Amino acid sequence: MLILLFFVLGLLLRTYDLNSIPLSSDSGRDLLIIYNIVQTHQLALLGPPTSLGWLYLGPFVYYLWTPFLMVSQGDPRSIVILSTALDAFVAPLIYYFGKKYIGKKASSVAAFFYMTSPLIILWSRTPLHPSLAPIFVTILLILMARWRGALTSGHIVILGLICGVLLQTHLAAAVLVLFVFIYTHRNSCKSLTSKIFLFLLPVLITLTPLLYYDVTNHFSMTLRFFLWLPYRILSSFGVADWGHAVTISSLMNTVINLVDILKLLFFPIGSVLFAIGLLAFLYGILIKSKKLPWVIRICLQTTIASVVAIIFFGSVQQHYLTFLFPIISLLIAFSISTFQKEHPRSRVLTIFLVLIGANTFNLIVSGQLVLLGRPYVLPLSVQEEIADYIDQQSKNQPFSLKPRPDIVNLPNYLDNYKYLLLWRWHKTPTENAKTIFTIYDIPKKDINFTEEDEIKLFPNSAVVTTNYEYQ
Repeated sequence: MLILLFFVLGLLLRTYDLNSIPLSSDSGRDLLIIYNIVQTHQLALLGPPTSLGWLYLGPFVYYLWTPFLMVSQGDPRSIVILSTALDAFVAPLIYYFGKKYIGKKASSVAAFFYMTSPLIILWSRTPLHPSLAPIFVTILLILMARWRGALTSGHIVILGLICGVLLQTHLAAAVLVLFVFIYTHRNSCKSLTSKIFLFLLPVLITLTPLLYYDVTNHFSMTLRFFLWLPYRILSSFGVADWGHAVTISSLMNTVINLVDILKLLFFPIGSVLFAIGLLAFLYGILIKSKKLPWVIRICLQTTIASVVAIIFFGSVQQHYLTFLFPIISLLIAFSISTFQKEHPRSRVLTIFLVLIGANTFNLIVSGQLVLLGRPYVLPLSVQEEIADYIDQQSKNQPFSLKPRPDIVNLPNYLDNYKYLLLWRWHKTPTENAKTIFTIYDIPKKDINFTEEDEIKLFPNSAVVTTNYEYQ
C-alpha cells in the first residue's frame, strides 16, 4: 500500500501544472538536436556537451526522448512527463529495497524525503539529461544489494549496461561507476581480466555512436581527455597551472555552493532548519560508523568521493548532483532515524517530515518552485508568451534574437526560444536581420533601449524590439 502511495503522490507532485516547467537554453539545444533527428532521419552520434566543451556524452538520452517528441508533435512537456514518471518510481523503489537494509522506518523516511524534496521535484520537472540519473542509480543500488556475494557474469554485464547509460546522463556519475566496478571486483571470483572485460564491454556498447564518431575523427576526444586528466589533477595542486589550484578560497566557495544546494534539498526557507537537519545527519552517521549497513556505507563513500572530485575538478552546480539524490535521501533518512532511535523524546523525525512536506506544499502553491535556486529560468508558459509575441511582431520578416548585454560567449543561450519559435511557428532567427529582439529573461533594472525601440514587459522578463529599418 505504501509503495503505491509513494508513487501516486510523487507523480502528482511532479506533474502538476506542466505549463510552469523550467525550459533552459540547454534544454532548447537538446530539443533542436532531436528536431533535426526527426526531420533528417539521421541519428545523432554525439550527446549533450559537458562543461569542458570539447567532450560530449553519449546520445542515449536523445534516442529515449525522440519517440515522445514525435508522438507529441514536438511538445517539450512530453519529455517532462517521461522524466517525472520515471522519477516517481524512485521513492517506492527506495522504500521497497531499503526495508531490508536500513529498516522500515528509515526507508519510509527516505522515500518520503525523496518524494517531497523541493530540489528533487524541480529537477524531475526539468527537461534536461541529468533528470534521468536518479532512476538508474536506484536500480543499480537495488541490484548491487541483491547480488552481493553471488555475482555472476550475467550480473556484471547488466551492471555494466546500466553504468553505460548512467554515464550519458552526466559525467559526474563516473564516481559511482567506479564504485560499481570496485563492487564487481570484490564480489566476483573471476579473474581481474575477465571482470574488466565483462564490465567494460557493455559500457562501451552503450557508447557505440559516440565511439564511432571519435574513431572517425582520429580519437580526438579520447586523446584529448587522457591529456587533460593528468593536467587537471596536477593543476589542482598548482603544478601545471596555478589558476586551477585548490586554495582555501576556492575550497570555501565550493563548500558554500554545496551547502546552498543541500539547503534547497531540505528547507529553502531557512538556513537554521537546514543546520539542524545537517547536525542530525552527521550525528547519525558518526555514532553508527563502526556498524553501518552495507547500503549506507557505499552511499557515504560515493558522496564523499563525489565531493572530493568536485573540489578537484571544478565548481559545483545543481545538475552535477542529481545522480546523488537517491543516495543523499538514504543517508539523511538513516541518520535522522538513528538520531530519533537514540533520543525517542526528541520528535525530530516528526518535525522533519512535517516541515519538509509543508515547505514543499508552500513552494508549489506560491509558484516559486520553478525559481528555486535558478532565477534565470522562466516557466514554460512565460517563454511561450515571449515566443508568440516575437512571432506577431516579426510579421513574417527576417529577425534576430539577442540575449541581454551581460551574456557573452554563450551561442546557445537562447536556444529554448529558438526551439519554441521553430516548434510553434516554424520560424528560425537569422543573423544580422533588421529587426532584433533582445530578451531580458531575468528581473533587471538596467534594460537598454532607445526612444525608437519598443519594450514589452512579461512576468520577470522583458523583450526589447529594435528595428534598424526605421532608424
